[in-house]
Amino acid sequence: MSNTTNAKIINQASALASCLMMLFSFGCATPHREPTKETLKQPRSSSPAMMSLSEMARNHHFLPSGENQAGRKVYRRGVTIVEVDPRSRVSYFDGKLVLMGRSPHRDGANLLVPKSLDQNFAALKVKPAAVRPRPTKRPEPKPIPSHVLGGKHFVIDAGHGGRDHGASRAGVMEKNVTLRVALEVAALLRRQGARVTLTRATDRKIELNRRARISNERHPDAFVSIHINSASNTLARGVEIYPARFRSRGQDADKLPRSNKLATALMRALRPITPGKDRGIKRSPGFRVLKLNNHPAVLVELGFVTHRGERRLLGSRAYQKRLAKALVAGIREFSRSI
Repeated sequence: MSNTTNAKIINQASALASCLMMLFSFGCATPHREPTKETLKQPRSSSPAMMSLSEMARNHHFLPSGENQAGRKVYRRGVTIVEVDPRSRVSYFDGKLVLMGRSPHRDGANLLVPKSLDQNFAALKVKPAAVRPRPTKRPEPKPIPSHVLGGKHFVIDAGHGGRDHGASRAGVMEKNVTLRVALEVAALLRRQGARVTLTRATDRKIELNRRARISNERHPDAFVSIHINSASNTLARGVEIYPARFRSRGQDADKLPRSNKLATALMRALRPITPGKDRGIKRSPGFRVLKLNNHPAVLVELGFVTHRGERRLLGSRAYQKRLAKALVAGIREFSRSI
């Protein structure tokens, strides 16, 4: 090989080496790029798929109505009913079965249900309650003076009210039953010449101390507090009466013996019309409406809302009127002794 050829080969090799060195240097000089913060972000967790049933119902203007016989939570708006089973995926919207995506569970006092149930509330065609024509207002009947009740004064206390529903089951609420019976008792007493003070005449909450204070301010011949009962044992039924057994400051001298007489007279009148057994006159555990009352006072439990048969009766207007008549008969009998 000639010297000229060798020189060409050497020059070409040197040029190739120079190119390789330049490429290597350029690659090494290129700075290493760190991932941006955006690529390091963790994906956001999806929002919880559960929501409070009571809040969901309230958003669609449905009101709680206790539990039905199957143990489902009941909500009403007009005559439209929603039922939700707290132990399974079953729910009913206006009678149509809707299976929830997952079973409800409790978070403290809240029952949480799948958020998807909100769509079923929104899709409901709410039917308004039938509008009943207003009855023509009848004049108040004139009192019929009675030598037994004439001039007597009684305070009738309808238990619970307002946000305080009392014992409730399958749409029967204590606050409603007690108010209807109390209003009927008041009307019957007034017709027979007695004066009556109602602690509440509408669906509103009255504090227990205030109920006793109303009685103490009016100085009645007797105070009758009306309630209905409940129990974990669904077979429990019958009437119970609690007379006052604690002394109070400024009380009538005969508060306790007269309370017992009133309880006995009321039980005697109620016994023939109530299907449950006579549960008797009980020792008051210290009910404030009795303990703080200065006058003869009793608390009457008219039956158990947790007993299916008794609940049906307690929700009946006809039976409520029979109870009211029996209470008035008991008050009349008591009044003969004072």
